[in-house]
Amino acid sequence: LPALPAGSKFEPAEIDWSRTRAYSNGLAGFYLNVAGRERDGLVPWPEVPAVKEEILAKLRGLQDPERNEPVINELYDSSEAYRGPYRENAPDVIVGFRPGYRADWDAAVGRVTDQVIKDNDRPWSGDHCLDPQLVPGILFSSRPFTRQDPRLVDLAPSILDLFGVDRPAFMTGSTIFEESR
Repeated sequence: LPALPAGSKFEPAEIDWSRTRAYSNGLAGFYLNVAGRERDGLVPWPEVPAVKEEILAKLRGLQDPERNEPVINELYDSSEAYRGPYRENAPDVIVGFRPGYRADWDAAVGRVTDQVIKDNDRPWSGDHCLDPQLVPGILFSSRPFTRQDPRLVDLAPSILDLFGVDRPAFMTGSTIFEESR
């Protein structure tokens, strides 16, 4: 990437893809520049696990120098985290930040700033930066649950079932209510 002043926005055409093994686009993930998957892919498929592990290892130790504490709570390999036909659209590595940290707000729109990671002092807003393990979930319902351990992946099947809509075969999760059909 050419040297850009803080606040500049870069476009994909400005990136030297012949030297780019991985990139981040958005708030909480890294994509590998995989040969045969990306237009100008560089990383051969047999090397994907090693490159992914290199990224994971380097990010695991990322410290906030001012607070002397880690900024990342957990890292996820998307091939283990996601299922279904749209998994290929997910980042290859997903970052779950610790409370108080986030990717720079401008990262989602490709803007270059002087900081990659910023303090997250705003109230939680659902921007996918915080590690999902650290986000409590509460579900209120006027219908009783038939399951005592509902999960986020159960919401879509439950809603579809309530409306009498067939679930796609690839959808994970199951209804948390009595079957309405």
